[in-house]
Amino acid sequence: QLSLGPGGFVSLLEQTAGVTDTRVIGKPSREFYNAALSVVGVTNPAHVVMVGDDVVGDVKGALDAGLGRALLVKTGKYVHGDELGRKTEGVLPTLTVDSIVEAVDHICSTFDGL
Repeated sequence: QLSLGPGGFVSLLEQTAGVTDTRVIGKPSREFYNAALSVVGVTNPAHVVMVGDDVVGDVKGALDAGLGRALLVKTGKYVHGDELGRKTEGVLPTLTVDSIVEAVDHICSTFDGL
């Protein structure tokens, strides 16, 4: 199955707007995580928990950006074995859970008031 990535859309928007210096950022780039933290006013990324189903974009991206924890949820993009670090150069999720509910329960039960 073929799909169009963001490049074609960006090119179209650049041409339409007469702009040529567009920059696209997204997971798993550190720049993406830093921008997201800045928008919500977080000054210490070690106090942030990322919850996601993508071991590369969510887990590795978050931990590489300095977030405190990254929980992998076995839904959506998750593939059996993602938690073993084969796709992430050995970077492992802090915890792997079956559902977002379990992730939230874990976060609430380990919250230390930071």
